[in-house]
Amino acid sequence: MGSRADRMTWNAFDMVFRPWMRRRLNTCVVGKPCPVSDDVPLLLVANHVSWWDGFLLREVQRELRPQSVLYTLALERELREHPVLRLTGGIGVDPASPASILGAVRRFEHKRQEFPHAVFAYFPQGSIAPSYKRPLAFRRGVELFARAIAPLTVLPVA
Repeated sequence: MGSRADRMTWNAFDMVFRPWMRRRLNTCVVGKPCPVSDDVPLLLVANHVSWWDGFLLREVQRELRPQSVLYTLALERELREHPVLRLTGGIGVDPASPASILGAVRRFEHKRQEFPHAVFAYFPQGSIAPSYKRPLAFRRGVELFARAIAPLTVLPVA
């Protein structure tokens, strides 16, 4: 798992917020949706319909790789507003800044080297949008992050 602070933050989250989230959102992840090799990083690529999506991907990570670390690409401004998200594996990016994007790609590379079996989360929509909105607007860039942690398994999540 990640650093001691990361583990402590996730343990606190799991004790306090998981039960609340399960009651409030009435959600659970059951079983493995598909066989996932443990020998390469896993990239969860998901649509982004609510603020809770990152935490729901935590549930997917717990089912597929409970001993792994989860890193989620997040808007830098969200991480500034909610600093605890950095402790839960948030990696900040400002999509308007090429330097910020390159920095986030490098952090993905570093985390992959540090934790070869890590789970990464990426939201190609780049912002929260209702699930019924059409067309879905996906931003480019997932290929940059996938290349940074390759070889890997990519798992689409909806």
